[in-house]
Amino acid sequence: MADAAQLYKLTASETMRIAQDLFESGLITYHRTDSTRISSAGIGVAESYLKDALGEDYKRLFVPRTWGEGGAHEAIRPTKPLDVDKLRLAIEEAEINPPVQFRREHFLVYDLIFRRFITSQLAPMELTFEVLEYKVYDEEGNEVKLDCDSDNKADCNRSERVVDFSFKGFGKLSQDLQDLMVYTPFRLQRPIIPQLKELCGSDECSFGLQIVKSFQKSDFRLYSEGELVSEMRRKEIGRPSTYATIISTLKRRGYVIESKSKKWLIPTPLGTAVYEFLSPKDDSGLSEVRKKIKELVSEARTVSLLKKMDEIEQGARYYVDVLNEVYEEISKVI
Repeated sequence: MADAAQLYKLTASETMRIAQDLFESGLITYHRTDSTRISSAGIGVAESYLKDALGEDYKRLFVPRTWGEGGAHEAIRPTKPLDVDKLRLAIEEAEINPPVQFRREHFLVYDLIFRRFITSQLAPMELTFEVLEYKVYDEEGNEVKLDCDSDNKADCNRSERVVDFSFKGFGKLSQDLQDLMVYTPFRLQRPIIPQLKELCGSDECSFGLQIVKSFQKSDFRLYSEGELVSEMRRKEIGRPSTYATIISTLKRRGYVIESKSKKWLIPTPLGTAVYEFLSPKDDSGLSEVRKKIKELVSEARTVSLLKKMDEIEQGARYYVDVLNEVYEEISKVI
């Protein structure tokens, strides 16, 4: 979901609906999971595709991996050795008949899933990149301090940005085959260092710039839907089956709105008020009930409850015991 949002500006709900269509069409495995396990059948799909694409040369690149053990579900992967171009052809020739008409977004999401899966079964890639270092000066020659998140403000005088990637991992393979198989979200970046070197004639040079547009930046970090999903994954809040529902609920209840151009999720006054009521910064003067509510809706409490649910699934805890614990906690608030 995060990559679909970042690369193609798809919302979490849209991505889940598309994944549902792909699943019901028999093209991907169950999509409401965060499992990383790959079955022997999945490994067979990758081997079949690579062998067809590369011939016997595939053996030096194919490194089968299961990426985990057990669990009710596999990782999200294609069920057939069909890349997006072969899938289009199969649908056009009626070899595959999806229950819904596929749009451009269906093929984009399928391509993400397919590339990521195939790459997981390849030998490690070797990537090279260059870092562009720059300083900014005003008309009087004074260095302009740039915004940065570093605790050391002295580091704010210089900014670094990775802008140029090159791919070296598969040696003799043609660029077409590299593009065909490898999952590289950064491939969409437009490299600029070669053009700069051509203009400068060296590794260091100066440019005169003119500000044509400016804007006021918020002091608070805003998230896109994809970034919010990544943040929830990092904090272990929610599940793949609930990410889209959580975000759509926030939007439906008017707690956040989405900006038109950058697709940032912006808290509304209502959302801010609800958050401050449920999670006040200052506990002094709060009743015991309010303190209990704050504990029940905290991130730590959510993570703890999800871990207990995992333990139930693994057979390490009895579900009735967990339900009794939750009931005891809630009964103290009611």
